Amino acid sequence: MAQLRGRDEVKRRRDRLGTAVALIDGHTLSGELLAHYARYVAVLVSGYIEQGVKELIREYARKHGDQRLQRFVSKQLDRVNGIDTDRLKTLLDALDPGWWPELEALHADNLEAVKSIVTLRHSVSHGGDSGITVVTVRDYLCRVDPVMKWLTERLDPPPPSS
Repeated sequence: MAQLRGRDEVKRRRDRLGTAVALIDGHTLSGELLAHYARYVAVLVSGYIEQGVKELIREYARKHGDQRLQRFVSKQLDRVNGIDTDRLKTLLDALDPGWWPELEALHADNLEAVKSIVTLRHSVSHGGDSGITVVTVRDYLCRVDPVMKWLTERLDPPPPSS
């Protein structure tokens, strides 16, 4: 199978995440198992944001720059971890100073979900007791989706239809 790039890779990651969330639908699990699963899915959502943003920026560089620029961008992104709203702002401002204000104006509430899920991921990965529920994680994911869609449309728009 060919390696997916840009929007196609983001879609693949989102589909995989949706499958992970749907695994517990219709199952009766103890409260403790549900809490563990909620933390697990929260980490997956945070990873989806981070890897999705990186892939979209790499695709943007592939489409707009030569190999040297692509390599530079890729190496810089390799050093970026935990893409929260502050890091996302920095990355977008580096590409186009008008993008962050537009994203923030359209999706301020959804950006709060991005911030919350990344904060939650940090807490979980450092042994914190998050108190998160599967319902809350699903809500965060639903609120992250419009942000990722907006990023996809800016960084890797679909080819024009002929």
